[in-house]
Amino acid sequence: TAIGSVTSDITLSAVDDTYAYKGKLNMDHFNLAKFVQNKAMGPITAKLEIEGSGLNLDDLKADIVGTIDNLVLNDYEYKNIKVNGVFADKFFNGDLKIGDENLFGEFSGKVDFSSKQPTFSFDAEYRPRRSSFL
Repeated sequence: TAIGSVTSDITLSAVDDTYAYKGKLNMDHFNLAKFVQNKAMGPITAKLEIEGSGLNLDDLKADIVGTIDNLVLNDYEYKNIKVNGVFADKFFNGDLKIGDENLFGEFSGKVDFSSKQPTFSFDAEYRPRRSSFL
């Protein structure tokens, strides 16, 4: 598509006035900025297992587990991220483990995507792999 490539092996069913789904979702350079309407976000390449409902940001509720090969956030491309969490009501609540070339860390908490600039609330342990990174 115009905002990147998505492949899936997902079971989809109609529930009330929305859709429920369960399965695998692969994204290749999918432009999150356009999907979540937030310019701080950029392309993502990921292999995820999801279970949830809703097809747009306003009604999306999903459990997400998997690997993010790369994700651009605030003009930096993070690599090698493991994710396990829930996305609902424009919030991500869960755990991330980052094995980036410049940063190694574990984060547990929330990211709020409801405003123009994402806000973060989390506990973290991180170690820059290069002192110039921070």
